[in-house]
Amino acid sequence: MEKDTHDDHLDQYVRKSFEQYEENPAPDMWTRIQSALPTAPSHRPTWLRNRHWLVMAGVVLLLAALVGEHYYYERLIRNIQNQHLKEQATAIENATKNPDTATETSSLPGSSEMRASAKQHRGKATNEPSTTQRENMRRREKRPSQTPNAHSMNPDAPITKEPAPTSLFSETSKNVEQITLNTSQITPLSPLAPEPVKVPALDPLPAAMPMLEVAAHRARAEVSIPIKPFRAPSGWHLGLHVMPYTILEQDVEISPVPGTRPVFISRQESADFAADWWLSIGKKINSRWSVETGLGFRSMTRKATHTPRFRLSQGNLGPSGQVRQFNYDLRVYGGSANVTLRMEPVNPSAPLPDNERVALRVTTTETLQILRVPALAVCRIGQGRWQAVAKAGLVGNFILKNQLDVTARASQNVRLRLLQGNNGYNMQYQTAGSFFLGYWASLGSEFRLARHLGLFADPALSGDFSRKDAADRSLPGQIIFGLNTGARFYF
Repeated sequence: MEKDTHDDHLDQYVRKSFEQYEENPAPDMWTRIQSALPTAPSHRPTWLRNRHWLVMAGVVLLLAALVGEHYYYERLIRNIQNQHLKEQATAIENATKNPDTATETSSLPGSSEMRASAKQHRGKATNEPSTTQRENMRRREKRPSQTPNAHSMNPDAPITKEPAPTSLFSETSKNVEQITLNTSQITPLSPLAPEPVKVPALDPLPAAMPMLEVAAHRARAEVSIPIKPFRAPSGWHLGLHVMPYTILEQDVEISPVPGTRPVFISRQESADFAADWWLSIGKKINSRWSVETGLGFRSMTRKATHTPRFRLSQGNLGPSGQVRQFNYDLRVYGGSANVTLRMEPVNPSAPLPDNERVALRVTTTETLQILRVPALAVCRIGQGRWQAVAKAGLVGNFILKNQLDVTARASQNVRLRLLQGNNGYNMQYQTAGSFFLGYWASLGSEFRLARHLGLFADPALSGDFSRKDAADRSLPGQIIFGLNTGARFYF
C-alpha cells in the first residue's frame, strides 16, 4: 500500500493562527438577522388575498338578485291583476246591457227556477190581463170622457175603439183585448167648461221583472271589483348598505422640546382597504329634503412602523453597566404610548463612544372597533326613477375596542442588539377617549325599482376633526374615500 507522503503544513499553520480570533455568535443572532430581513411575499393565491373584495362583490350580487326577483314578481302580479280587472269589467258591461241573456247564461244558484218563473209569468201575461190591468179597465169604463172626442162633437159619427194606454212593456199591452165602449154610457161634456186632461197611470211592472233585477244584482255581486284602500306613503325609509373604503392618514407636526423625551409617529406601511356596514333610517320632510341617521360598524387593523433614532448617551445605563434603556413617546391613531427599549452591546469587551448612533425599526399593530352614528341632511334632485342624492352632516364615533401591540423590533446598528423576551421593552398605552366627532359628505344617485324599493350608490368622503390625547397632544387623523352602495325600503 502506497504511503501518503503529502503533508500540508501551511493549512495547519493558518488554522492555528486564527484560533484566537474565533468568537461564538450570540444566541439571538439568527433571530435578529431574521427580523431584519424583509418580509417574504405571500404565496397565497390572488383571490384569497383579495377576500374582502370578494365578500363585498358577493353581497352586491346577492342584493341585485333579490331586487331583480322582487321586480319580476311585482310585474307578473300587476299583469295578472290587470287581466282580471278587464274580465270583470267585460262581465259587468254584458250583465248591464243584456240582463235576460246574463240571467239565462249565468251559473248563479237558482237561475233555472227564475227562468221557469219568468217564462210562466210571460205566458200568463199573453193569455189574460193581470188584476191591476182589469181594475184600470173598469175605471176607464165607468169614468166619463174628459176630453172632447169625435162622437161628442158629432153624434152621427161612427163609434170607434179607443186604443189601450201604452204600458211599460209593449208585449203585454199588445195582447190586452180591445174594449168596446158603450155609447149609452157616453155623456157629452160641455164645451164651455172643459176639465184638464189626466194622464192614466202606467201599468205596474210584470211580476217577472223583479226576478230579472235580482238576477242582475246577483251577477253584479259575483263580478264586483275589489278596491284596495289607498294608503299614503309615511315618508320613512330603512336602508342596508356597505361602504368599501381606503384610508389616507394625516400627519401631525411635532415640535421637539428640549429636556423632554423624543416623540415619534407611526405611519401606515400601505393604504389599507376595509369596509363599513350600515343600517340607516330616514324621514322625508318635503319633496326635496329629508334627514337620516342609523348605525355603522367599522373594524380596522392598522399595521404601522416607526424608526426611533438616538445617541448612545441618551440611553440610561442599567445596573449591570452594559444594558441601556431608551425612552420615547409614540403617537398612533387611537392614542399615545410611552415606550422603553433595552439594548446591549454585541461585544461587551469593546467599548462604544457616547455619540454612537442608535437606530431601530419597530412595527406595531393597532386594532380598533368603532360604532358610528351619523346625523345627515339629505337633498334629492330630480323626478322619476333616477334621482341625484347629496348628503352632508356629522358622525359620532364610539370606540368599542382599542388595542396596541408591538409585533416586531430590529436594531439597525450591528454593534448593538435588543434584549429579547419580556425584558426587551415596556409600553404604557393611553387611549384618546371613547368618543370623537367626524364629518361626512357624499354625492350620488338612486334608482327606484318599485314604489317601495330603491338602489343607490354614493361616492363618499369622511374624516375626523382634530383630536388630542390625555396630555393635550395632537394625534394623527384619517381621511376616508369610499363607495357607499345598498338598498332602501320605503314605507
